[in-house]
Amino acid sequence: MIEDRARELWNGANRWLRRSRRNSWLAGGAAAAIVVGGPWMVVRAWDDAEPTATDGGAVRVAVAPVEVASPWEEARFTGALEPHRAARLSFNQPGRIIDRLVDLGDRLEAGAPLLQLERVELDLETAAAEASMVRSRADLEHGTRHRERVTTLLGAEAAPAFHLDDAVRDEKLARATRREARSRLRRVQRAKRDTVLRAPFDGLVTAVLAEVGEHVGAGTLVVEIADDRALRLELEIPETWIGNVTESGEVNIALPLQGRSLGGRVKSVGNASRRGGLFPVVIEIPATEGVRPGMMAELTLVRERPSAVFVPVEAIVNRSGSGAQVYRVESDAVQPVDVSVLGLSEQGATISGEIEPGASVVVRGHVGLYDGKRVDATP
Repeated sequence: MIEDRARELWNGANRWLRRSRRNSWLAGGAAAAIVVGGPWMVVRAWDDAEPTATDGGAVRVAVAPVEVASPWEEARFTGALEPHRAARLSFNQPGRIIDRLVDLGDRLEAGAPLLQLERVELDLETAAAEASMVRSRADLEHGTRHRERVTTLLGAEAAPAFHLDDAVRDEKLARATRREARSRLRRVQRAKRDTVLRAPFDGLVTAVLAEVGEHVGAGTLVVEIADDRALRLELEIPETWIGNVTESGEVNIALPLQGRSLGGRVKSVGNASRRGGLFPVVIEIPATEGVRPGMMAELTLVRERPSAVFVPVEAIVNRSGSGAQVYRVESDAVQPVDVSVLGLSEQGATISGEIEPGASVVVRGHVGLYDGKRVDATP
């Protein structure tokens, strides 16, 4: 509506000018008034992206006070609870599973059977090895008696000396055969025992990956078991915080999704970085009712920090790309101040630099600001 009114005034001035050249100076004045007054009459909303100058040339900006920051700095590191120890079990020989003795979630004692392989062939091998043992025992006993008899005859000069050599040799061969048969029987018996997969320690079955009738190869993962009598939390702590973790130190572990916390003890602190300046830290946590492996856990570290102040995040700019700055307002003018960002949160930023609590910093209207620029500051 304002623009239409301006256009009507302009057209009327032109018509009046054509009717009377004597009034040309009036028409020029009217047109100038419209051109100058147009922007003044059009109301424009204040925009953060574009500076708005006041009548005196100052830029309108919004400011916020600089506050004293907490003297304590904290950092949170999150991970998942793990069992104290876990095992991924497999058979050390191939075979077909004929029996499954556990289900997911079963709690077992050490030595409890889990799965069993078919062992018909091993039963036959065991029978053959036992028969070989019996035969070798008999051969050894015969060889020993023969050697003793020849020795007696040789002492009575009733047999030549080479007979004793033959008897000793036969006894040694029989003894070696017996050792071989014993080794074969033990090997078959061990293979037979290994057809039953057993729990290596007390724990909870966390996975069963094979079923009855399946043929599995040696080394194929079939069962997972976890010892949840104690828990552990493994975290990666950055270089800037690793000095705040002490081996054997007591720590507090929060379970944010459970709304509870646990006590823990630092078991180990890595002496070398795994990657990117992160050091492994292992925390032991005693078993607690209702706390299970896989739950999210959080370690909070707190330390005293140097003098710092607190400002809204919107106050921080990095226009040059060389570092963070804030614009401090003094005597209706701005001054850029280099700062270091110590921490960020939803509430604002903790910074350090040559700026004191109680000062005002620009939080909106940064466009076009420079050192000494006049501003019209509003909270």
